[in-house]
Amino acid sequence: MDFNYYSYNENKDFDDIPDAKDQIKSGLKNKFNILIIILLSAACTIAYVDNVMRIDSLMRDNNNMSRQLKDLEYRNIDLESRIHMLESPERIIPIASEKIGMIKNDKSPVIINE
Repeated sequence: MDFNYYSYNENKDFDDIPDAKDQIKSGLKNKFNILIIILLSAACTIAYVDNVMRIDSLMRDNNNMSRQLKDLEYRNIDLESRIHMLESPERIIPIASEKIGMIKNDKSPVIINE
């Protein structure tokens, strides 16, 4: 019997070997799956980076507002101390005496009942 590498053996069963069309379909399906995975990964990465940038912006705004709140609290304390100073009798009595000639009354005020 002559052995020929190119001879076709009819006794072999070739039903379990996929044909070229099935291999192409399988290859396209794998490429499509890989493309979907890459696109999903890119979308998730973009969403993550956007989220990080928004959080960073919100934290910066929060820090700025905290700083402004502290400044306003200090300003409020300063204004309250100025109010107390301006309302003090030690300041008002000399000004009233010098500028408009008021005289301090040593008698207690009279209360009128209705």
